[in-house]
Amino acid sequence: MFDFKNFLDKNNINYGKKGLKHIKLEKNGTVTLYFKSGNFGGLQIKLLLAKLNFIVNKYGSMCHTICIKIESIKPIDKLTYILLECIIYELMRKYKNIWILTKEIIPEIQTSGLSSSLLWAYIRGTMTKEQYCKRFFRSLQENHYRRMIRQDDSSEISKLMTDIKIFLKVFDIEDDDRRKIAKIVSELADNACEHSKSDCLIDIDVSNPIYKKRDDPDGVYYSVNICVLNFSDIFLGDTLREKIMKKKYKGSNRYEDVANAYETHKSFFNFKYTEEHFFMLTAFQNKISGRENETETGGVGLNEMICEVEKRADTHNCYVLSKNKVICFLPEYLVNNSEGWVGFNKEQDFLNSRPSTNSIYDSDTFLTGTGYNLSLIYRRK
Repeated sequence: MFDFKNFLDKNNINYGKKGLKHIKLEKNGTVTLYFKSGNFGGLQIKLLLAKLNFIVNKYGSMCHTICIKIESIKPIDKLTYILLECIIYELMRKYKNIWILTKEIIPEIQTSGLSSSLLWAYIRGTMTKEQYCKRFFRSLQENHYRRMIRQDDSSEISKLMTDIKIFLKVFDIEDDDRRKIAKIVSELADNACEHSKSDCLIDIDVSNPIYKKRDDPDGVYYSVNICVLNFSDIFLGDTLREKIMKKKYKGSNRYEDVANAYETHKSFFNFKYTEEHFFMLTAFQNKISGRENETETGGVGLNEMICEVEKRADTHNCYVLSKNKVICFLPEYLVNNSEGWVGFNKEQDFLNSRPSTNSIYDSDTFLTGTGYNLSLIYRRK
């Protein structure tokens, strides 16, 4: 599915002289990895990848079985456990046996899809290795939709939008909201296939309508949890960087504004806010597209997603990760100003002001691609 070795290498850790000598190959070709209980997030993904990299380089084909023991699994968000599923899938392709042992798995409302996930079924022993590998690419349950979109099949995007609208019909969500969800996911998948030139994994789950909002005590809400993930060496913002730096925008005023903003933002760049962050932020601006020949049209899909997140996100759990750079979608910073720019700051000023420190950060995990984690709240009719 992707260059797994590159994913391992990008997340390697220098453990110093001690290294990872405690990771031993048993006589039967088994290696066991141990993780403590607690929240399972970006750091734990990185540690797992670093240990796996050690096994690959140290033991090679002598290792036949990998056993991963985690006291308890409590993923911090959907993207985290989807990445864990991707890692397990790649291990299954390489090794004879893969075991994941844990005392408990703890889902929350933003990770409610965990209870119907491949990971859950495999750990509980209700799914075989062969079934896991087959359902990795496509799965449909009452509250869970999963599909791999192939980059070389242009018809799959339109099918995806129809599929998602049909999947959401069983829930008491307004028709217009179902349409918006389907459009957002389809746009993200289309961007992944076209800009990143890669396949794209879609995973959506819908929680039970038990969510409550303080400003609506009589209403009950679904949490629609969305992961859109691709693995590629073309990252979010890369095509825009080239377009702006090489002035491939035919004199468009809006792109000229971005070029001027880049010159302004260079004085803000430091180890916390980088050029990579800037062009990722630019990708979400209205009527700005990385497509080479588009200047006056296009570039509205990601901005439409921003508008929906502004209205529907009820927690600080919506973000995009590309490389190790994160843009956090905080509703209070997602307002389009009078000129259609999203500032990602309290000033609502993208062109002249630095993004809020809460809107950008670096992840412990280096993702060799781009992944979206969205938890959107919709009222039951």
